[in-house]
Amino acid sequence: MIDPIVIVSSNRLRTDVYTLARVTDEALRSIEVIDVKQVILRILDKQGEDPLEVIDEMVIEPVDSVVFDTLQLDELWQTPSAPDALGYNFRHVLLRPWETYALEWIAGHVIQLEYEFQREGKSSLWVVHDRELIRQVAD
Repeated sequence: MIDPIVIVSSNRLRTDVYTLARVTDEALRSIEVIDVKQVILRILDKQGEDPLEVIDEMVIEPVDSVVFDTLQLDELWQTPSAPDALGYNFRHVLLRPWETYALEWIAGHVIQLEYEFQREGKSSLWVVHDRELIRQVAD
């Protein structure tokens, strides 16, 4: 597994989890839509009874809804926490994960997001990161 990726993750409006990454192949070339057969997301509850158990798995379709042929530079990337000025070619939003997965709310509750980029005739590429969830607090 190679790891030449850059990730920015945020809790947009403190409810949804955004994952932005620059995904590259073995030659460090940014992947494009044509390179990816499908994207699979696996979610693990790191505070669950079995932190290695996948609590959900889904195919994200269509591929071109999350993978871009050109690097994106927008307000999501251009924040003080952005790692560079190059941009991202992968974006996914996990909507309200604590509601969807009925996660117990304890301080520092962490889920792991594992994105597998399957390619025809080549090994998969991965984006894997942990995300601490922050619950929306009503005013």
